Amino acid sequence: MALLTPYDDPEFRKSLECSMQKIAEVIGEKKELLKSFVISTLPSGSVSALIASNTWDNKKYIFVDVDISNFSLLLSKALALCFCNISHVSNVKFDFHSSKCIKIARNDSIFKDSIIDLFRSASVIGYASGAKPWIMPDKGVYLAGILADSMNVFIIAHEVAHGMLGHLEAPNQTLSSEILGDGVAMIMSHEDEFAADHEGLSYS
Repeated sequence: MALLTPYDDPEFRKSLECSMQKIAEVIGEKKELLKSFVISTLPSGSVSALIASNTWDNKKYIFVDVDISNFSLLLSKALALCFCNISHVSNVKFDFHSSKCIKIARNDSIFKDSIIDLFRSASVIGYASGAKPWIMPDKGVYLAGILADSMNVFIIAHEVAHGMLGHLEAPNQTLSSEILGDGVAMIMSHEDEFAADHEGLSYS
């Protein structure tokens, strides 16, 4: 299992541990490789997640924004609305037909306002939890929770995939940061990002 730094927020660390446990269960024999990963958090508003190496060991360091779980939950709530026939009442049925979901996304004022406010909060204010809360249908809350859990696992799985695929050994560009100290963050190519998406999806 990957090492999680002990000074992180206990609840967020628990969430990261759950995500890593799910990834370890999926990758099977490769889970021994997870011991080379160290997961820690960055101050809210810094980045969503990144992977870095350093100059003194062979560890792969994954940094996760402490607010990313809030962002995932709020985005999941908005997406869950798209799968509800009617977003304004509690008596709803799920409909996963793509054309109907697109129609709701285009015409539902609650969905549009929620998405705009969420991304405004994350990009302008600097933290997703600054977004205004909104009422969800009962069934929508359950679906949002499932979507949020999946998003959180995928965020970690994507960064793990970069390490598993060897992207740290041949980065396109490097970026130093005061936040990382002597660490060097890797700026991946679009091809590497797509490959990590594909591989990370198989882990999650």
